Amino acid sequence: MEYQWFDALKNAIAGNRQPQSRYVQMATLGLDGAPRNRTLVFRGFLAGASSPLFVADNRSEKISELIRNNRCELSWYFPESWEQFRLRGEMQVLSAAYDKTALRADIWQGLSDAIRAQFYWSSPGGLRTDSNPLNTRFVVDAPNLPPQTFNVLALTVTAADHLQLQPTQRRFCSELAPEGWHSREIHP
Repeated sequence: MEYQWFDALKNAIAGNRQPQSRYVQMATLGLDGAPRNRTLVFRGFLAGASSPLFVADNRSEKISELIRNNRCELSWYFPESWEQFRLRGEMQVLSAAYDKTALRADIWQGLSDAIRAQFYWSSPGGLRTDSNPLNTRFVVDAPNLPPQTFNVLALTVTAADHLQLQPTQRRFCSELAPEGWHSREIHP
């Protein structure tokens, strides 16, 4: 059987049900040229594609970084199955101006009220004062429509590195070529 990184990733997600298995580390290039790393929460896959989806506030630094240079790498560790995926590619930022589908609204409606409230807070990275408490309830005129601050991030994967640590160590590297995916097993 030929190795398929996307099938392996879906199996890892299905086999690791604890909430922390949804946390993914994303590395980008900062506006100052220095590396940046932050945690994102996996929100599903783009329909009909192998693109993992995440959400982000369009006022955050990561959005400015991705608009300037959309290449990034994700590192995703699954503690129950002892495996890691590193996914490299280009991150598409789907903002209110650029999402011509219902994807933003669909993901927005699937979020908890606590997560949705964050997109009505003051800008990420701004000074926090007593006049802008974080735990206040939010009120919107159209609760089913995401605010302008809400973005969906979709990674178009061009390379995948899958490390299995148990029961024996194995490592697979996959790269997207014009004719399709090429995978090979290498030493861990």
